[in-house]
Amino acid sequence: GQWYLTEFLLPKFPGPDRLALALAAYNAGPTRVREAQAAAVKRTKNAQAANIFDEVLRHLPPETRKYVPKVFKALKR
Repeated sequence: GQWYLTEFLLPKFPGPDRLALALAAYNAGPTRVREAQAAAVKRTKNAQAANIFDEVLRHLPPETRKYVPKVFKALKR
């Protein structure tokens, strides 16, 4: 799990929201996150939306929308 997240997924997502995007990919799969990024860009007509987790979030499955905040909450403990 740790290697997959830190060495494989994290490098695929640039920007300040890269950890959130990598966690989403860990949960839903990298292809699904890439599709959500493309949908966010199409919806906003802004290429930067692909790297903004809040823009990508609405295009992810409900389970993943809940998973990422839960992980961040657990990390803050």
